[in-house]
Amino acid sequence: MGASLVALPVRSAWANGITNSIVASGHGSDWAIGCTLSLLTLEEWANEIDINDADTTFVSVFGERGYNSKVHQGIRYNNDGSVKKISADRTLSEILQLRKPNKSAGKATWLAGPNDYNRLLVAMYLNAKYGNTPPGSSLHYPVANGRPFATPEAYATQLVELTYNSPVDSATTLKGIIENPANYQSL
Repeated sequence: MGASLVALPVRSAWANGITNSIVASGHGSDWAIGCTLSLLTLEEWANEIDINDADTTFVSVFGERGYNSKVHQGIRYNNDGSVKKISADRTLSEILQLRKPNKSAGKATWLAGPNDYNRLLVAMYLNAKYGNTPPGSSLHYPVANGRPFATPEAYATQLVELTYNSPVDSATTLKGIIENPANYQSL
């Protein structure tokens, strides 16, 4: 069931009924308990990141280094043909705030990743981590409370497995989920 929940880059497949997921059909268990989802944006997380998460590294959460790319650049490559990645010690707050360590926000634009992919992954993880709140709260995304994912880290791992190889398209879908989660309520 967890894999179906975050198989989001193929939203059109869900909408067209290509998948036979019980969750997508609406006949499975209701992990959102029938309530409307509400997610915080990456800008809200950049301003509100909890002190306990600020120094957590991207790699420790997602198991991969983020892409080294400005929002509109797409995937960038090194001279040897390998994909450019950000350093392994980049923190969630640095990525959300686009800043170098101990510097002002907004200057390190290459931390965003293609189409804001790195930042959107961080926002989705934080929404999952803190989203087990009462319905009607400004944040309600109860995916990591044992149903369907045991932990926010399990959610992050699955999210990366399904999106990492197509960051530009995946970022578009992740942004859509954050901006209008009602369109993805059954996912």
